[in-house]
Amino acid sequence: MAKLTLSGTTAVITGAASGMGAEVARRLTARGTHLALIDRDEAALAAVAARLTDTTVTTHVVDLRDDDAVLAAAEDIRAQHPTIQALITCAGSSMLGSLDQLTMEEMRWLVDVNLWGTVSITKALLPALRAAPEAHITHMASVYALAAPAGASPTR
Repeated sequence: MAKLTLSGTTAVITGAASGMGAEVARRLTARGTHLALIDRDEAALAAVAARLTDTTVTTHVVDLRDDDAVLAAAEDIRAQHPTIQALITCAGSSMLGSLDQLTMEEMRWLVDVNLWGTVSITKALLPALRAAPEAHITHMASVYALAAPAGASPTR
């Protein structure tokens, strides 16, 4: 299998304002990848983007729970980046508290962000990814997605 080369291509990264998403953005910028960064935290997203130089970086403030906003962002990204080679989803959240301590509303919010937000952005960008040669989708998750420690709910 050929090694994935993203130099000169575009990658879309969710959860790009902090954590794994910001680190993936930094590493891909160092490899010459153009970026479309997505997060709901406008100030933190702008701060991350300001540190990424020598490549094209666009920012898109989106709450991934809002399907209409996700679709609009995907259209905007496709307009600014005609060829999208990779989607890397890093957006996710967690909550402190065990299952019996969290409300159903809190749990729904968590699933909407961690699961349905990932599905929504993937579905919205799938036509663009299918049009690109050798496009890739990578869904990243923290260790909490596999096993939450006592006192925390499962997360991404």
